[in-house]
Amino acid sequence: MKSRILICLISIEFALALYFAIGAAVAYSQVLPMTTILSAGNSSKPITNYSGSKIISTTITIRGLASWYSRKSSGPMTASGQPMNDSAMACAVWIERDGKVMKPDMRLFRVTAISTGKSILVSWKDNGPSEKNRREGVIIDLTPRAMKELAGNDGIKAGRIRVKVEGITTL
Repeated sequence: MKSRILICLISIEFALALYFAIGAAVAYSQVLPMTTILSAGNSSKPITNYSGSKIISTTITIRGLASWYSRKSSGPMTASGQPMNDSAMACAVWIERDGKVMKPDMRLFRVTAISTGKSILVSWKDNGPSEKNRREGVIIDLTPRAMKELAGNDGIKAGRIRVKVEGITTL
């Protein structure tokens, strides 16, 4: 009799844990930031069916320059609190909302090289480019690996390439 009661209690505990986990997942998905990137003025197209997830554009597509930055130039930590990893497919962008700079939240950006049409997905892990570089038209900083994936060693040598950046959020 005690074993049946114990099994029943464990089953109830498991069901409650599952119920609260699903509730938290649903609630969290509704508060994920869906902000636009950089400045308005460019149109964007919806992106769907990436890795089986539904992806929605955040309504902005920006064209400008991409540069690359490394641990040596930026320090050991990113603005997201994660260590800087030159081998990661990551980026630094500057997003302001209501006059405040937003902190990186790992959202994805599709970066397309204008000259070749090649595109990559990178995760937002840091704030950047610098104010000086933003004035010169740089809209995104890429890690060395991301720049090599996008433009090869020529991109690393050139330092900057013309790109189109789309901010996307997975649902």
